Amino acid sequence: MLAIVGLAMLTFVVSCAAAGVRLLRLARGNDGSPAWLCGHGLCLIAIVGFPLGVLSGNGFARVGDVTLSLAALSLLANGLGIACFFGFIVQVFRPGALWAHAVAGAAVTAIAMSATGVVAAISSAPSDASSFEASFGWAATFHWVCVFCFGWMGAEGLGEWRRSRRRVALGLSDPLVCHRLLMWGIFGCSTTLLCLLLVAVQHSGQPTATSTTAQLAQALFGITSSAAILFAFFPPRSYLARLQPEPLAADPG
Repeated sequence: MLAIVGLAMLTFVVSCAAAGVRLLRLARGNDGSPAWLCGHGLCLIAIVGFPLGVLSGNGFARVGDVTLSLAALSLLANGLGIACFFGFIVQVFRPGALWAHAVAGAAVTAIAMSATGVVAAISSAPSDASSFEASFGWAATFHWVCVFCFGWMGAEGLGEWRRSRRRVALGLSDPLVCHRLLMWGIFGCSTTLLCLLLVAVQHSGQPTATSTTAQLAQALFGITSSAAILFAFFPPRSYLARLQPEPLAADPG
């Protein structure tokens, strides 16, 4: 089971990092702020935040065994990544909605406060205490904001996909763009379910690193999210051909 979970999470990290790097390349030299935000969000979490979080021991090791500098860098990278995703959501889906700007701002503030709280709680706890228990309240806040972020992103992506699908039927939208919206929505929803199950395990009083339920969730939703992000940004040519509309037959007259 651990091997399957490890492979699933490695695939998730590699696919998100590859998509993030591609988006950052697309954002260069043009007005690519949505791509810039999304690319940085993926890269910060996949390349920096997640790996450093595992290496630090935060959330499953004793406080004395946690590398606090790595834990702090992990929380900073993850927090900045989530902040980039909130910026992407607002800029792409709700650019003129003041409520969306306010909600995103409040969520980013909560992320910053909770990350600071986690570091403070671990640094002040006894060395033989559980890092999971010492930082539980602050870490739970951080994770719930992540659930909200990916849930919002998934809902907006699927909603825009439904509208785009109607435009494709009328010849007013690109099928590939419509497909990417669907994959982006699936990525957001799958990642939301993953985060939600991990939070549920944590609230049951068990670190995710030692939970069979958490390991199954990481394998299932990690692979689903990886597949969605890969099909969104690196679809095979044979798959792309299926998305293209059939050319109109020439008029024999």
